[in-house]
Amino acid sequence: MALISYGLAVALALGSGIGFAINDAIAKLKVKGNNSMSLTFISLLFGLPIIMISLLFPVGRFTMTLKAFIVYIFAGLVNFTIGRTSLYASISRLSSSGGSILSSTSALFGFIMGWLILNEHVTYIMAIGVILIMISVYIASGGFKSEISLSGILFGLITGLSIAIAVILIKIGDQSGGQPVLGTLIAYLSGLSFSFIGFKRNPISKKEIKDLLIPLLLMSNSAAAGQVMRYIALLTAEASVVAPLQNIRPVVATFILLAFGVGEKRPKKYHWIAAILASIGAALVSIK
Repeated sequence: MALISYGLAVALALGSGIGFAINDAIAKLKVKGNNSMSLTFISLLFGLPIIMISLLFPVGRFTMTLKAFIVYIFAGLVNFTIGRTSLYASISRLSSSGGSILSSTSALFGFIMGWLILNEHVTYIMAIGVILIMISVYIASGGFKSEISLSGILFGLITGLSIAIAVILIKIGDQSGGQPVLGTLIAYLSGLSFSFIGFKRNPISKKEIKDLLIPLLLMSNSAAAGQVMRYIALLTAEASVVAPLQNIRPVVATFILLAFGVGEKRPKKYHWIAAILASIGAALVSIK
């Protein structure tokens, strides 16, 4: 018997996308121009409080097998040290819209990998949903708004692939006797350890951290909440479902930025079209 219902797992997967969207929006509003690896380290460090609080409400038995422990370590390495750092690098070369578009390829990568690697049941209807979600991201982001950079495209695709691989690893960890909240902590500590190397080489000054303390805390803890929800969602929902659903993040982030007066003064018709497509896509992906 599943520890959580499929409906709750879908809601948590969508919630993870919202948590990541808040992180993305605040990063665009307040945090710019910092070294990508250093920013990854700081965001992980400041996100630890929400992980610790989540440990007070464990889902299932508070145990961990050796296999799950190792898998969660690799999930943290791939997701944070490679994925998040590549995302920041892609955004710096292509703008936030370009980075969002390319990172949304994780929906497709995760869908295909869940099918091929985990032997998950997928359908043509679900595939259409994945495509609609990716189209919605492109529309909401307004397309590529800067000159095309091959390195930026490469980093963006690495981001999408890394996020998808991390989702697969998390699913394997959950299936191998791992506890999802504890798994989130292990992945965070893994990411912290590797990103600390980059932070030491190019640290963010104490003054910068002090000036950006509130935004850093908000974005870091919203991302941490998103991670916890994703790990728990994967207890029941397939990777081929969770990977696409969390990719509503660029669409949600766009509306958050609009609410704060960034870009257009109010949502345009194409923003609402993107929201509708994302909603339809999420529904199609979630159909059992």
